[in-house]
Amino acid sequence: MDVKAFSGEDFEVEEWINKTFKQPEASQNKEQFAQSLVMKLQLLIAKLNASLEDQSEHILQSMSRIVREVESLQQESALLKSSMSAVQSDIDKVNKETGASMETLVKMDLLKQRIQATKNALKEADNWTTLTNEIEDALDNGDLALISQKLNGIQGSLKILSHVPDFEDRVILVEGLKNRLEALASPQLVSAFNSNNSERSKFFVKIFSDMERSQQLLKYYRKCVRARALKAWTNTVEDNEQFTVLQWMQSFFTYLKKQMEDQMNWFKDVFPVANATENMIEIILDVFLNLDPGLEFCIQAGIKQQSDQLAYLVHVKEAFNDTLTHLDTVMFVANSDTKSQARMRELSKVIYAPLKPVLDKQYQTMESMKLLSELSDSTSKDILDELRLISLSVPKLIASFNEASDRCLKLSEGCLYPILIDALEECLGKYLERFTNLVRRLEKRKTAAHSWIILQQSLTLNQTCGDLLLNLEQMDINLAINFLDRTKPFLLPNDHAKAIQQHHLFLLDINSPTMKNLQEFHTKVKQGSTAYPILQPLMKLVRDTCEELQSSTFSILFHPIKEQLMTVDSAQMLENVWMSTSAGSDSREPDMPDFSFSPQEYITQIGQYLMTLPQHLEPYMTNENPSLSRAFQERVFPFCGGGVSSKSKEVENESNTPADFLLSCIAKATCHTYQDHIIRIPSLSINSTKQLYTDIGYLGDILEDLGHPLTDNLGCLSRLLRLPIKDVMSSSASEERDFQKIFAQVQKMRNIKL
Repeated sequence: MDVKAFSGEDFEVEEWINKTFKQPEASQNKEQFAQSLVMKLQLLIAKLNASLEDQSEHILQSMSRIVREVESLQQESALLKSSMSAVQSDIDKVNKETGASMETLVKMDLLKQRIQATKNALKEADNWTTLTNEIEDALDNGDLALISQKLNGIQGSLKILSHVPDFEDRVILVEGLKNRLEALASPQLVSAFNSNNSERSKFFVKIFSDMERSQQLLKYYRKCVRARALKAWTNTVEDNEQFTVLQWMQSFFTYLKKQMEDQMNWFKDVFPVANATENMIEIILDVFLNLDPGLEFCIQAGIKQQSDQLAYLVHVKEAFNDTLTHLDTVMFVANSDTKSQARMRELSKVIYAPLKPVLDKQYQTMESMKLLSELSDSTSKDILDELRLISLSVPKLIASFNEASDRCLKLSEGCLYPILIDALEECLGKYLERFTNLVRRLEKRKTAAHSWIILQQSLTLNQTCGDLLLNLEQMDINLAINFLDRTKPFLLPNDHAKAIQQHHLFLLDINSPTMKNLQEFHTKVKQGSTAYPILQPLMKLVRDTCEELQSSTFSILFHPIKEQLMTVDSAQMLENVWMSTSAGSDSREPDMPDFSFSPQEYITQIGQYLMTLPQHLEPYMTNENPSLSRAFQERVFPFCGGGVSSKSKEVENESNTPADFLLSCIAKATCHTYQDHIIRIPSLSINSTKQLYTDIGYLGDILEDLGHPLTDNLGCLSRLLRLPIKDVMSSSASEERDFQKIFAQVQKMRNIKL
């Protein structure tokens, strides 16, 4: 049994009992468990009582011994107190008798120190005179080691003679000696640095360190390495005139990377205390700022010699990237302090600086020219050839756009994406002119004798436009992924981003509009707040073109119907049919039965045309034409029942085939146009009314067979024409309440008096 719970200050009997009875043994037989628990507690109490008795007896036996030890300890304490009092008395007596002597000793020690300092000063003054004389002889002999030794002695003497009246003159003298030693050592240390003689260089490191001029020696070293690098660039340019500018740079960068790798190891051996990374960066900065001819001039000159300027610039950028990455690895900048990171960022700006003017002012022009040149060689004056070339040009256009995106990523790491989109928009605008020019040529060829070939060519052009939409939508997704992935290291907050990855700071001016556009562009793409965050301007261009194509296609498709419907309210029809009492028969009876009327020629011509449409649209009667379906999803086809909508918006009848969509639009257009012409008829006789609703009924039968019945308005007009005059009024007041305007028009035509 665990007895620890009984010793707790917060022990509660009820809580302990409840907890104990929660054990599995208690649930089987509580009474037996309780008896067993009482027995255990009784045994425990008996055991504790026995233990208490043993302890008490032991304590009683030990008390006499403890009392004796306490008495002995009291006696010893009294004796110690007496001894301490005697010692204190002796100390007070000694202090009183020897206080004056101790004060005298302190004064004598201070006097000794002053005498010693005076002795040393006199010795150093004598040593100063000796050393200055000796160092002059050493300077005349050019013995650098001896000069350094004597100069160290003079510097030590100068520190001790800091209180003498002519101290400032002595300081000037020492600085002069240092200058003379430096001038004497300069040719030799330059030779040692240029030959990478580490032992000799360490000798000069010690000399300059003793002179407290280590920074000056580092300047000598940096100038030597800088001079060698600049000479290597000059030799590369002058000795390799047959090379291209890119080859010059690649050759020089190879030399520079090898030099920095060697110098990094050499520097750590010779200058163990100095910061190798900082000094190497300082050297490279100095080299790039003093190249003659400069890299910007060389790059601009190289551009003029290239047929593919963008490919050339990409190679230049890759050369810069490779050089910086190598230097960053060699100098361990990634593991260096914040100051070295900042210096590496500054170096990156200087290296990439020659590209800035080209990217800011010429990139869009170059990209636009390249894209347009890739598309300009595939045009034809023949309509069929041009249609075929346009259909085949979409994959080529998308491939060109993807290649442009890859170039932009390689050239700017995505920083120029907003400018790239402007170039793509410009190219796409020129490209889409081919669509509009071709469809206009097709529209001009439409005649009264409808050419089904023209219609099919127009639909093929719409299909190509839909194909372009589908490709651009997929391309938008790919571009967004590539852009966000490439710009993640520098446009998103990142505590571990490398200094050489801040490309937006290297390739763009921090306060330029291009930088602001990049930030806004990145935010828009990251949030995905629009349907097409990357290619939204291009999608708008295609939609506008799609609208123009569909409008022209409708004009071609509807032209035969339109020509027939124009005869409805013509003067001839008004005189011979609508205002004639014998309409539909040679009889002069004023009110003939309905079966006496048959559809007129204009409506039968329309019916024949509508009935032949499905067979000509048969190639488009399935849903296996995603391109044409995508074009019609824009809902810009006249009488389609909607306007331009995004792909995400639910589109009515989206399950219909393209052919069904076209038939629906034509049916609505026919009904609407037919109604417009009907309401222009000034008046109708009884027979002409019957003739008119017979014509409408014929059209309704045709459209019903095609699966697209009359529109509600034309159906209402037909019903009102069929009703006897006496029933028209009651109809208008009940079932035709939503068509009051149509009722008013029918009332006027049938001369119904209120």
